[in-house]
Amino acid sequence: MPATNFRYTFAEGVQVINNLVQQYNAEPQMGHLKGLSPNEAFLALADKTIPHGLHPELGWMLANERYRVPVEMSGCASNIMAAPSVCGVVNWRSV
Repeated sequence: MPATNFRYTFAEGVQVINNLVQQYNAEPQMGHLKGLSPNEAFLALADKTIPHGLHPELGWMLANERYRVPVEMSGCASNIMAAPSVCGVVNWRSV
């Protein structure tokens, strides 16, 4: 019997992994989640003050934004959006 009879196609593999992840996320966890499923914990513990969902226009603006960042002997830092970042970790391109 050929080995291909015992393997998933790529599409089947994706579906099987998706089903496993969905099942895992729906089952209650007795560790840190104290009986909540990951899906329930995500909804219950989410920070309600953070706005979710980026409109395509905003995503485009963030992807193409540029900032001048001074580079010193100790490296460079930026306080873009009032959150200090170290160069190399900043997702925005510096010019």
